[in-house]
Amino acid sequence: MTKKQKTIVSAVAAIVLVAAVALTLILLLGGRTGGTLHLESRGLDFTLTRESLTTHDLDESGKLASATNDKKTDFTASTKENVFGVTGNTVIVPGSRFSADLVIANKSENTQPFSYWLEIRLSGEINELARQLKVTVTPEGLAPQTFSLSEGLVLGGERNPLAIVRGKQSSSFTVKVEFPEDQLINDGAQKETVLFDLIVYAAAYAE
Repeated sequence: MTKKQKTIVSAVAAIVLVAAVALTLILLLGGRTGGTLHLESRGLDFTLTRESLTTHDLDESGKLASATNDKKTDFTASTKENVFGVTGNTVIVPGSRFSADLVIANKSENTQPFSYWLEIRLSGEINELARQLKVTVTPEGLAPQTFSLSEGLVLGGERNPLAIVRGKQSSSFTVKVEFPEDQLINDGAQKETVLFDLIVYAAAYAE
């Protein structure tokens, strides 16, 4: 093999190597950004299912309209689905609300108590519109708990969970996000947009 041929072979090999590295990086990054992990569990094997979704937002004619989706959707694994059905094209206006009925279940055979808490995950920094959103969580068998995103995005915590589930392997709860119809507080959010989703944290609970 001549010196010129060796140079050509080396150049081709270098190009192939660079292409392989680039492909590996693309695959790695694609795996990381391919969806959202809506369930983060600690200590037990859980599943998260959305039983139904009710929305009240702008339709194609620009009027507020209600819609219900009763299709069960699995949010256990990473997915590009949004728990509230919110997309980049969703316009949040006074009177908008999004209510998801969910079930969290312990897949293990025992009925060890477990607890859960939530986070409203924003796509960007919290703005004036996000601060005015109200979140109401209604755990099965418990009174509704209302939060304002201006007070924080994490609802509850491992030491102060929203609910403790004892003696059974699953529990239902409803999460509603709404923009209250109060003209006094809406002015500062008129030109803002917000994209939000739900993250559920679950952990074994030590009595």
